[in-house]
Amino acid sequence: LRTADDFARGAVLNKTKIKENFLSFQPMVIPKSLTDLNRENNKLALQIHKNLLGYMGDKQLPFPAMLAQDILRKGYEYKPIRDEIYMLIIKQLSNNPRPESVAKGWQVMCMCVGTFPPSPEYENFLLHYIIEKRDRGRGAVIVYAKYCLRT
Repeated sequence: LRTADDFARGAVLNKTKIKENFLSFQPMVIPKSLTDLNRENNKLALQIHKNLLGYMGDKQLPFPAMLAQDILRKGYEYKPIRDEIYMLIIKQLSNNPRPESVAKGWQVMCMCVGTFPPSPEYENFLLHYIIEKRDRGRGAVIVYAKYCLRT
């Protein structure tokens, strides 16, 4: 995982805000990956984040179901970006003001958990996050978290 300073490096405007929102919902495409990736995988991560924004309804893009399918396919095919995908989903779920977006984010989380595993290094973090939401979440989030734990 990058540091907030590394994530904001290169930004000229709003650097403090970029650092503060490093791991929180943002409605625009991120400037660089959340995890430390090579150039090719970083580019892939930015596309995945854009697809995630489109699927969750935070950005107007055509064919949202195809965007989710593309996220799943890339996670299945490219092991080095799996943890990045999970981090992007968690980022978009954190402090997200739109309940319908949160529901879509949890749907894609459930699909990812059923399609590809995180790395062994990241598995406990993801498991803790999902258990925390199961135990302390509200409404449908609890149901989605329980579903994630079943797969």
